[in-house]
Amino acid sequence: MLVLRYWRKHRVHALSTDRHLGLKCPTSMSRMDEISIGNSDSEGAWLDRRGATTNIARGTHRSPIRLGTANVRKGNPVADANTEKFQHFVAKMQLKRFIDAKKWLHVWNRHVGKVMPQRHNKTFGETHLYSTENEAGEKDTWFEKRLNALETAAEPLLKKIEDAARLGMAPTFNEAEKAMLDRFFYTQWKRVPDFLGQAASLKGSEALDEIFAELRARHPDQLDRLAELDTPESRKRLMQGGKVQGLAVDSARILSLFARRGLVILQLPDEGDGFIIGSMPVVRTGQSLEDEDGEAWLPITPRLAIGPGMAEGTITLAKFDPAALEEFNRIVANQSTMFGGPDPAQIEKLGKWVLARKQAKAAEDDDAAS
Repeated sequence: MLVLRYWRKHRVHALSTDRHLGLKCPTSMSRMDEISIGNSDSEGAWLDRRGATTNIARGTHRSPIRLGTANVRKGNPVADANTEKFQHFVAKMQLKRFIDAKKWLHVWNRHVGKVMPQRHNKTFGETHLYSTENEAGEKDTWFEKRLNALETAAEPLLKKIEDAARLGMAPTFNEAEKAMLDRFFYTQWKRVPDFLGQAASLKGSEALDEIFAELRARHPDQLDRLAELDTPESRKRLMQGGKVQGLAVDSARILSLFARRGLVILQLPDEGDGFIIGSMPVVRTGQSLEDEDGEAWLPITPRLAIGPGMAEGTITLAKFDPAALEEFNRIVANQSTMFGGPDPAQIEKLGKWVLARKQAKAAEDDDAAS
């Protein structure tokens, strides 16, 4: 049974995860958030190959011949010493809430296969993940700066939730604060590489083949210029620029959907295991968030998770059933490349479960092939 439906009926939260299916794999980069966040059942309807591939190549430019090159914007200088090259896909201020008393975040990484203690500012990130690059090889970190500003604005709102929950109360937010929290949730959902990797089902190389063929047909007088752009290095730059530009454009439909729903805060008891944080941090149901039973949950501390609520303007603090926690965390672990928390024993247990699941799947595939 779903959390919100059960809440409406009994005013008590208990989460059954048999319908928490993870994020549905999108097929169109330009619609990836609307497919996977807003309406998980309409992939086919949103499949617009031309619109998707155009978004990948467009970057910030109107000219079809300068597609995807990084535009160093007025007032947004090329990467400087004040912007880190190592760019987090989960906000540092959020990761900091999952460290232990000695300030370690215990992380399981699928590529390593074991738990490793790490500092929160040195993990859950990649070098120049959100940077674009121009033809001279200069990096532009304008989007990373935008993310930093968003996180700075959202941090006191998360603290407000923590402080109120500690007193057994729901916080109050004005319209602007709720909109900021919605935007933080939405951006944290779509910015992570595990989510973007699903959008890679678009097959970007084939998309660029189509775009270049169309440009050659439209601009036969600029074939030499197009040949300069159609190189492996340029294609990589075009794809990165398109990814960043796609992330930078917020869906008005999705944000409006969040605005029409309130906020629910799930709270665990002070003792016992807590929520973990993953590289795919949002747990959702299979329903669209336009459905009243559609749910999405983002852990913000080991004791608290937030998600779109019920009626517009409502903020609810609800107790989360600890009996459902392991299954909740297994969903996060199963859909994430890496996950972590303050308790190494809890993380190791989940990691071993992930390995056992992987081995069982491999054995099943071998049996099917033989």
